[in-house]
Amino acid sequence: MSAIYFSPSARKDLNRIFHHIAQDNPSAAANLVKRIKDACNRIPRFPEIGPLRDDLAPELRCFPVKTYIIFYRAGEQRVDIVRVLHGSRDYAILLE
Repeated sequence: MSAIYFSPSARKDLNRIFHHIAQDNPSAAANLVKRIKDACNRIPRFPEIGPLRDDLAPELRCFPVKTYIIFYRAGEQRVDIVRVLHGSRDYAILLE
């Protein structure tokens, strides 16, 4: 099984998601971030589960969790979580 690496941007994304939602509902924020992290932990077992998004970046894949999208690259030794963004955001610009 591959290791999981969260890029600094992905870690910031998760913190921002938590703090934004926690303003209204800390419990919901914690549950959502846990759900996203759980999905990230499943990706190494099924690394090709997400469709390729070469239109955004080479070898980039994505996987949805509720209204958020996990962007990742799956290698033989590890899965790199690149970003975690809300689906309504202009992620093409954010992934440049």
